Amino acid sequence: MATIEVKDNNPVGAIRELLRSMLEKGLVSGVLVPQEIPSKKAVIQTLVRDPAGLETANPLAPVFGVNSARIIAKMCVGLTADVPVESAAEQEAVSDQEQEPEQDKDAGPVDAENTASQQTEEQTAEKGQDDPEQQAPSEAQTTADEQAETGGQSDHAPIAVVLRPCEVRALVELVKLQQASMDPFLVIGIDCWGTYSVQDYADKVTEGSQDSSVTDDFLKQVTAGNLPEQFRGACGVCQYPAPSCGDLAIQLIGEDINRQIRLQAYTEKGQKIFEALELEGTPDSDQREGALAKLKETKKQSTQEDQLDFLEVISSLCINCRNCRAVCPICYCKQCVFDGGVFEYAIDKYLALSGKKGVLGMPPDKLLFHLTRMSHVATSCVACGQCEAGCPSGIPLGRIYQKISAAAQEALGYEAGRSLDDELPLTTFREDELSVVEN
Repeated sequence: MATIEVKDNNPVGAIRELLRSMLEKGLVSGVLVPQEIPSKKAVIQTLVRDPAGLETANPLAPVFGVNSARIIAKMCVGLTADVPVESAAEQEAVSDQEQEPEQDKDAGPVDAENTASQQTEEQTAEKGQDDPEQQAPSEAQTTADEQAETGGQSDHAPIAVVLRPCEVRALVELVKLQQASMDPFLVIGIDCWGTYSVQDYADKVTEGSQDSSVTDDFLKQVTAGNLPEQFRGACGVCQYPAPSCGDLAIQLIGEDINRQIRLQAYTEKGQKIFEALELEGTPDSDQREGALAKLKETKKQSTQEDQLDFLEVISSLCINCRNCRAVCPICYCKQCVFDGGVFEYAIDKYLALSGKKGVLGMPPDKLLFHLTRMSHVATSCVACGQCEAGCPSGIPLGRIYQKISAAAQEALGYEAGRSLDDELPLTTFREDELSVVEN
């Protein structure tokens, strides 16, 4: 445990300075952090290499546009355990090349001459050394080749990624699902009281005075123990305001963040940052646990008061746009069954289906889509609420998925994103795990 000093009652500035120091000292090769756009009406994730580029970084802005675990997973191309589809074809091509000399040995004089001539022409065409217009390998292919030569590892310093607790938990699940890797990154988790929707945040910036910022006003309110009523649906019921995994944790809840901010190192990688920055150890806060418990209890009451009829809401409001799937960090399938022709019917089929009860809701697969998606993500859902934010019909999907996934995970004795050491519940079998069903 260590602390960093906050100057001029500016906790955002203190965190910027921490990240800037890491970058200037070469402890990290880049920083993935939310940054304010010029109008200040939104923040976007940016990968910063120049320390001066952190001037408008704002990891405490109470707005959550995208779960960054999706971004990190895309940055991990070539680092995960998945074997590329083309590798099998490449191996077969290598095998064929190894067999070609033996075939040439058995060929007659004319065949051998033709074969040699053909090989010479192919090699010349492939090399293209004398052709000034010869195309260079694509950047993506070059990157893939470099990663293959180094075993997927790079010699640069890790990339610091500043994430909210639900983003860290989603990343943990993606690592277990072999869709991402933590090795190239310094994962910095940061406490989160909750966030506004993208639109509400933009409105507050427009309505606010020029002498204050939405972030400053928000921090004053939540540190005083008063939660805004305009929280995103998922944030209003979230039970994970603090990161429990990663390399470093920036602790804000229960602290006087206008004076100091506490840092916690969870891994050897995080401890090395402490040593390099010469951060002195400090005792744990005696107020933090109480503040966290109070915050979670307040939101738990909101969860109990939330009564939703899942089937009715989906049936009446869903337009089958599938935006929820597109923004979900846990939906990682390269091809979804609902994008094929499985649920495309001829007119006679629609008439037959509608004839059973006289009325058929259209499109007919929207409820099945949500039930299928729920069965796929329930055990790894971290209730980040991006599905709800992406819904044009305003369906409270975040709260729906939070309630169902929490029940599923409790039944399986699992907590999504808690630790990399916890095995995914559906990849292991215990003899007594069906005892609840049997009894």
